[in-house]
Amino acid sequence: MPNILKKKIRSGLLPLLLIFVCTFTKAQVNVQWAQNTGSTGYDRSQNITVDAVGNIYTTGYFSGVVDFDPGSAVFTLTAAVNDIFISKISPSGAFIWAKQLVGDNYGIGMSIAVDATNNVIVTGYFNGTVDLDPGPGNFAYNTITGEDAFILKLDAAGNFIWAAPFGGTQNDNALGVDVDAGGNIYATGFFQGTPDFDPAIAVYNLTSFGSNDIFVLKLTATGNFVWAQQLGGASQDAAYGITVDGVGNSYLAGTFLGVADFDPAATTYTLNASNFSAFVCKLTASGNFLWAGQVGDPSGGTTCQDIKLDATNNVYITGNYIGAVDFDPGAATYTIQPIGNSDIYIDKLDQNGNFVWARSMGGPNAESGMSITTDPAGNVYSTGYFTGPADFDPGAGASVLTGSVQTDIYISKLDAAGNFVWAQGIGSFGQEYGFGIAVDAGNVIITGIFENLVDFDPGAGTYFLPSNGNFDAFTAKYCQGAPAQPGAIIGITAICDGSSANYSITPVPGANSYTWTLPGSWNGTSGTNTIGIVANTSSGNLTVTANNICGQSAQQTLNITVYALPSVTITTSNTLVCIGNTATLNATSATSYTWGSGANTSSIVITPTVNTVYSLNVSDIHGCVNSFAFNQFTDPCLGIKNNPAALNGIKIYPNPVGALLRIETQNEGLIFLTMYNALGQIVFTESINSQQATLNIAHLPKAIYLVNVTQGNSIGNYKLVKE
Repeated sequence: MPNILKKKIRSGLLPLLLIFVCTFTKAQVNVQWAQNTGSTGYDRSQNITVDAVGNIYTTGYFSGVVDFDPGSAVFTLTAAVNDIFISKISPSGAFIWAKQLVGDNYGIGMSIAVDATNNVIVTGYFNGTVDLDPGPGNFAYNTITGEDAFILKLDAAGNFIWAAPFGGTQNDNALGVDVDAGGNIYATGFFQGTPDFDPAIAVYNLTSFGSNDIFVLKLTATGNFVWAQQLGGASQDAAYGITVDGVGNSYLAGTFLGVADFDPAATTYTLNASNFSAFVCKLTASGNFLWAGQVGDPSGGTTCQDIKLDATNNVYITGNYIGAVDFDPGAATYTIQPIGNSDIYIDKLDQNGNFVWARSMGGPNAESGMSITTDPAGNVYSTGYFTGPADFDPGAGASVLTGSVQTDIYISKLDAAGNFVWAQGIGSFGQEYGFGIAVDAGNVIITGIFENLVDFDPGAGTYFLPSNGNFDAFTAKYCQGAPAQPGAIIGITAICDGSSANYSITPVPGANSYTWTLPGSWNGTSGTNTIGIVANTSSGNLTVTANNICGQSAQQTLNITVYALPSVTITTSNTLVCIGNTATLNATSATSYTWGSGANTSSIVITPTVNTVYSLNVSDIHGCVNSFAFNQFTDPCLGIKNNPAALNGIKIYPNPVGALLRIETQNEGLIFLTMYNALGQIVFTESINSQQATLNIAHLPKAIYLVNVTQGNSIGNYKLVKE
């Protein structure tokens, strides 16, 4: 028995549902930023992709004078009619670059992808003459009649690498593009007549059976032709999206009518659609047929706008459908009846084309899915448009988004089993369309067009953007929750007191700032994923969290040990050295020593001629380094008789002296003798009540001393060298 589902909104429950949805779904995502580009004319962003670090790339067309820098700076491009643009912005929405393909008529970028080294591949179509080199060079190409397709490759900085225009005398449109792990490029779309698909001098013609046939084209990373294949029948057939798995199999999806052959070889594999139906087709890396499936009929019509794979190569397509449609391409049936004129669908197949599940979302008016993608966990995200109230919970529950009388943007998330997670609506009383969607580890980025004034915050807050004229292009980024915990902190785990160091973490997807905490009274501040610090004596934990508007991540921690600087004592063998004599300086308590003279020993012998400061750098077992200085004093050692400060009538000898010091005086009276070392400390005192005496100073170390002699009111000072 056919599996027939029908969803409907009961009008009596709608007010209650609207209240419920406003409180339930609006807590699911928060706007990080939104920005628009446009002139007073018509501007359109058609497709979007992200690279491994979260940079965002969009393509479409613009007219007139447009500022592509969303910040305070200005970067204007000017189009005489409609020119193709390619734009790159940072994860925070900051402008990086924008490029223009100048033409004399019209063109549109339809699809965009990046390879493993962030080269940018764009595909689309144009009419008239266009310069496919956005830089100072020239790669002009002129259509004969109608529209021609192109593939363009730029480097990560937006510089021209190569271009491959192709076409014939009628309309040829490249609508989807993807790149495999080796950098090979796959494009799809439709063609008419007999175009040449080899962009080089050689010719590779295909001739359409009907008004439109599907093409699949493979080029190498350098733009050389590999193969081209034709699918279709006698009616209208077009592929709107293509995606490639890890071994180069290509999956394409689109719409066909009538009998169409999806095997490009001499054999046939036909599908038959009495109304427009969606198709999915899988080819090998060599372009050989593997399988094809039909989504459509028995009595309805189906369009397919996009296709993506998940991590295990399950296939997801989206678009809209009218009437009862069978979403199982196999022998069984899984038929869903729309609520209104046309509803959104998401269909999941496995990598062999077998049906897994299908889901429908919509209301009494017109809705369509325009773009779809998945995250590493297999969650499914889509965007497009809806009109009036629409239920975006495909299950037994309800999540009704209100809309205006015209079209509004929706964003939907289902889990890998097709269960409802959340949905959000964005719009005003004008027309808004979501044309492209991408995810990067917790963030959802959409692009499309809008008019008038639109609030891009689906929550309780507001984030208004005004259109510059008619339709403006927009890009908006949303977070679904706090960022993931940062990875390990990179940096040293032991540091010396007073030293500086840098620490970092790998940027966390979805984070727009970081919070660092430091041990003790360390110095250092940063709001990015790197920080420079100056450590003090405190050991402890360095921590970091990643933040965005949705919250703060779990904390990452690194324990760091701080070592004190080495402390060294320097001594001298002679506090005061007679000029011409030597002394030994000795340092202790370090592991390595480097004197200013270059000597690498703990002791050095010096022969100073003047007072001299000796420098010493030392390190310890932890590699900590410290610097010291020692002041060595000198004296000419001229003897007492030449000392102008000597007391008359006093004789002190010998000088230099050994153990016994002799003092004689011609004057009577008590003599007080005091000896001072070089630090001014008293080291010897004696009272003498005779005119001659011998003093034993053997206990005093070898040095130069100051001898102070007082007799009555007379005072004399003498320098004495003890050996």
